[in-house]
Amino acid sequence: MFDRAALIREIIAEYESLIKLEVSRLDNYMVEHARLKLAAEIIQEFGGDEEELREVKRRLHCVEHRMKSSERYLERLERLLNIFRAAQLE
Repeated sequence: MFDRAALIREIIAEYESLIKLEVSRLDNYMVEHARLKLAAEIIQEFGGDEEELREVKRRLHCVEHRMKSSERYLERLERLLNIFRAAQLE
């Protein structure tokens, strides 16, 4: 038979690890977003090529999508972690 409490602790540790990893990933996306936004502003301000600006804006859109996905994933992980923590108390 399995030790339910030990398994729940393992699951909680795994989800905590996943959350830390996703927070780090989201932080990286936020830095990339800031850099791309600045690049777009500089290209516009100093009269860069329209094609270059479109490419930066396309990449910016992709990063924004990744950020939103990452935020949703974090919310899901945190909800599940709370469920497992509640199960641990029983």
